[in-house]
Amino acid sequence: MTTTDVVKAEAAELVPRETESTASLPACLEWITADGHKPTVIVGMLSDGNWVPPVALSEDQASEFEGALAKFAQLLEPAQSDAARELLSRLAINCRLEEMPEKMWRMHLDDFVADLVDVPEDLIAEACRLWRRWKKFWPTISEFLALIEPELGRRRRTLRRLQVLARVVSDPAPDGIATGEWVERVDGGHTRAISRVGGMCTLGQALDRGVQSGVERG
Repeated sequence: MTTTDVVKAEAAELVPRETESTASLPACLEWITADGHKPTVIVGMLSDGNWVPPVALSEDQASEFEGALAKFAQLLEPAQSDAARELLSRLAINCRLEEMPEKMWRMHLDDFVADLVDVPEDLIAEACRLWRRWKKFWPTISEFLALIEPELGRRRRTLRRLQVLARVVSDPAPDGIATGEWVERVDGGHTRAISRVGGMCTLGQALDRGVQSGVERG
């Protein structure tokens, strides 16, 4: 039995799955989690999209934030291996494949699924849809991941920022001023800064160095 015979037989038993297409935030949270949100003056550029957390959340933002945090955590749940296998098997009947023995095809598909182990199901489905519409031949894993990574990266970045906002809710900046010590607490030292004053440092250190250089913060 050839590869084509195998995937055609499998696809006949597959049922299309409904997948979530987009991941959005309420408008009141969108702008404070977006790249470039920078209520505090920083000396230099930041590694995390030039993003700085707000010193506190408004009532509207605080009321929406828990639901958004739960939603993005759910949107990053990896696909079940069986679901990923179904989606890839459906893609295979729409692409030209190199003929190979059935055992080799199974091994190839296993490797493909393993490389998608941390990818949500809806992103795999969307990558399959795009590839099916625009490409003729079966993708390499690097080509397939290239379709997935921009949105996957955006979701991970948004979730991390929402997790920072969770700490802002419980620990707002004292007197509404983003001190280096406070930023270190809420950011956890994650964001790196390339500062014109002292080179590579954390976001909190960049704030303190900015103050030492006479740069206003708050």
